[in-house]
Amino acid sequence: NLSSLDYLDLRKNELSGRIPSPLPLSIREFVACSNNLQFELPENIGELLHLEHFWVFSNKLNGTIASEIGLLTKLFSLNLGDNQLSGSIPSEIGQLTNLESLILHLNCLNGAIPSDIHALVRLSELNLASNKLTDTIPTEIGRLSDLQTLSLEVNQLFGSIPSELGKLSVLCKELFLHQNMLVGPIPSELGQLTGLDKLNLSRNYLNGTIPSTLGHLMEAQTIELQDNNFQGSVPDEFCSLETHTLLFDCYLPYSCPSSCQ
Repeated sequence: NLSSLDYLDLRKNELSGRIPSPLPLSIREFVACSNNLQFELPENIGELLHLEHFWVFSNKLNGTIASEIGLLTKLFSLNLGDNQLSGSIPSEIGQLTNLESLILHLNCLNGAIPSDIHALVRLSELNLASNKLTDTIPTEIGRLSDLQTLSLEVNQLFGSIPSELGKLSVLCKELFLHQNMLVGPIPSELGQLTGLDKLNLSRNYLNGTIPSTLGHLMEAQTIELQDNNFQGSVPDEFCSLETHTLLFDCYLPYSCPSSCQ
């Protein structure tokens, strides 16, 4: 009788088949990452009202993310990464106001990033990389004041980089927007992210001049701007950066020793 089970950890085995369904309604933590699980998410996932952590990354799960997931208002972390999930990210995910980590990378998700994501005010990690997401980057992401990591790379996002991202004052790990279809200039406001460790805007269609304010990113270990359509020269402010990796296109004049591609 597992009706009162609140913690189940099945990680790093060779399990195959379906995730057990229905899961006990008492479950608080379910961890089954790094297996060979297939088929859809549990059919009763919207009934798991005590669930706080749901980690099933690195499996072969398919199907869609049901809108009922928005009922799991006690959820702190949701990691469905590295599966074969398809369809759109349901707007109901914005109801998970206790969520601190949302990881959906390496799937086949499509459609737009829901603007309702701005309601996830406790979110510190947002990873939607390596999907098939389209449309623009919602300006509402700039309201996520606790965000430390933002990874939207390797999608089909277009439009400009929202200047509102410069309001993410505690963004200290990574801002990855590379390999999309972004256009326009780099917002000068990104220079306000002074604690950022890694910035990657490469392989887009960005243009204009590189803003000198990026020279304020004194904590950055990596800045990658190559494979865009920038004009002008690399700002002299970059000379004072102690970045381990600074990459840009070689046709841009630069007065300091550097790596270009």
